[in-house]
Amino acid sequence: MASGQFVASWITTGAAGPLTIAAWSAETIEGGVDIYRLSDNETWLLESFVIAKRARHKGLGRGLYNAAVEEVRSLCAVRQGAVRVRVYSMARERESGTFWKHLLERNPELSGNMVILGATYDAVGWEERSR
Repeated sequence: MASGQFVASWITTGAAGPLTIAAWSAETIEGGVDIYRLSDNETWLLESFVIAKRARHKGLGRGLYNAAVEEVRSLCAVRQGAVRVRVYSMARERESGTFWKHLLERNPELSGNMVILGATYDAVGWEERSR
């Protein structure tokens, strides 16, 4: 595997995206998230969720997450059936896991892994379902 490339168990072959949502303050980007539609056409993945340090602890993360979920719902408005939105955090990144536990107000219910340059790292994930 070449430097800079990775394989994540949650990004499947045939995934579409990303669609990027950015959070702005005046003329400055304060955060962003990429949205992928997985090959099953029912599961959407939030990836590369980033908030600038200066914008943390101000509710921007919750707002960005809610905007991403609403964007997925609007993209799926014409479809029947459930829509799943997932987010993962590598288990070794404790700050990330703590962020998601706080934001989503629950412990993770999914597991996965990421392979970076041949090393495998455990991950945990959360799923939100809507009809």
